[in-house]
Amino acid sequence: MACLKRSSRDAWWDAWQSNINKIRITMMSNSLESDFQKVLSDCFDAYKKHMHETSKDEALAVISGDGCTPIEIAFMWMGRWRPTSAIILVYSTMGIDPVGVAKGCPVNAVQHSTFGHTLNEQQLSELHALQAHNFQAESTLSKQLAVVQMRLVEQNAVTLLHIEQPKSDHMNDLSDFQKLVDARLLDLQSLLLKADDLRLHTLRGLLDLLTPAQENNLVL
Repeated sequence: MACLKRSSRDAWWDAWQSNINKIRITMMSNSLESDFQKVLSDCFDAYKKHMHETSKDEALAVISGDGCTPIEIAFMWMGRWRPTSAIILVYSTMGIDPVGVAKGCPVNAVQHSTFGHTLNEQQLSELHALQAHNFQAESTLSKQLAVVQMRLVEQNAVTLLHIEQPKSDHMNDLSDFQKLVDARLLDLQSLLLKADDLRLHTLRGLLDLLTPAQENNLVL
């Protein structure tokens, strides 16, 4: 099973590497800005398709970190990357002090940028707004996840797991418990879809906000 997981991850990464190569070729060929934006848009669409989970079992596999490394599991949020982390990456890459931004002083948070493509005042303001939106949305989803997790051990569920019953009754109770679990898994799937929508919203916002040169620094 472990080999199958690794093979699947490797296949996905190989496919994604081809997208990265397209970006590199486009940047090195001095193509028009519209050509570069088209390549990034295609990458966005491919990633959006990859994130689409069609069943509660697939959603459970994603949220549980199935096939991920321990370090990935330790730092992921709702099965994948945390949206606010993408914004922090932008700040760090562009020479911005995230602490200064967090204190509400995005314009005064500019440090030295080693890439020469720092953010202007308008971009800083929009990034700050996106970060604030994401922080609130992540907090809301995390609280909703906690509710789903706690509902799995509510009184009715625990009662159904009581084993000191006749065998026939116990089998019926296990069936009822499975129905409760399935209902919670549907809740998890719904939360994952919301979390993925937030991730895609963040990526779309960054693509619209940053210049091609800035996006190139982040991707490559």
